[in-house]
Amino acid sequence: MDIVQRTRNVTPDSRDINGEVRTYILQELPAPWETVAPGPQLWKIGRTIQLPGGDIIKGIGKRIGDTNTGNVRMVSLVAFHNGTECIEDEMHEALAPFRVKGEWFRCTQEELEDAMQDFGPWVFPG
Repeated sequence: MDIVQRTRNVTPDSRDINGEVRTYILQELPAPWETVAPGPQLWKIGRTIQLPGGDIIKGIGKRIGDTNTGNVRMVSLVAFHNGTECIEDEMHEALAPFRVKGEWFRCTQEELEDAMQDFGPWVFPG
């Protein structure tokens, strides 16, 4: 996924008491028997807490495992926010017209990138 890394300084989140709250983006992957169609895709915008000295990828990995449990489709980590503020609510607001349910949104990659651009810096693993 080609998403350009954007930057903007953010302030610490008041909910961040025992660690850093990190916002992440997961992409739902098609099941092996499905063909990939162009256009809108499913994205999950969530958050996790990185405890001091903890590994952010391990924390997000647990979220991925939880999401994949009992789901016919797998999810993959697209990016996580590398700032100290949880921007999950702001991302949800920016993508509100595309909300499917809860933390899930159906939009194009370009629409997702547009929402991300105001909330950098993002880290794109892999």
